[in-house]
Amino acid sequence: TLSHSANFLYMINGVKPTEEVAKYIDVAFILHADHSFNASTFVARGVASTRAHMYAAVTAAIGTLSGILHGGANTRVMKDLLEIGEPSRIENWVKSKLNKGGLIMGMGHAEYKTNDPRAIILKGIAEKLGKTTNEPKWYEMTQLIEDTTKKEFRKLKKREIHPNVDLYSASVYYMVGIDVEIFTS
Repeated sequence: TLSHSANFLYMINGVKPTEEVAKYIDVAFILHADHSFNASTFVARGVASTRAHMYAAVTAAIGTLSGILHGGANTRVMKDLLEIGEPSRIENWVKSKLNKGGLIMGMGHAEYKTNDPRAIILKGIAEKLGKTTNEPKWYEMTQLIEDTTKKEFRKLKKREIHPNVDLYSASVYYMVGIDVEIFTS
């Protein structure tokens, strides 16, 4: 009797989620799935065009998610948040990472040179979930990473950078009890 997302969360956590939380995950899933012609979509279409079995097309598409340029960034975002641990450590962490030429996962996108519209929606969901779950720390830290990265990137590179879908989906998935290691799948 549960919706797809509610049943998914129930199977993971063993607890029936509220309608509000299930709706947030519905939205997050749609935002990840409905994204035009990205690498995994391209691969699935290519394999399907050979009249290969549907399972082969889906398996090939999933395989693209193992590459560092497509998929897995929200897992890395959450691992970074857990490693940083406290909002007070974010500024130094971002500065150090950027000064060493590193990447801030969840920031920047190959297609979007402005805000990823999916990130805007997920940011609002993350903020609401922070209140709903009494874990506002994850939203607050993510917001600080966004703000600090934008500021420091402007200083270092003299150009803008914006959050992508992965920045806020990390804390959304984490706050609803999805294990970090299965974010991408």
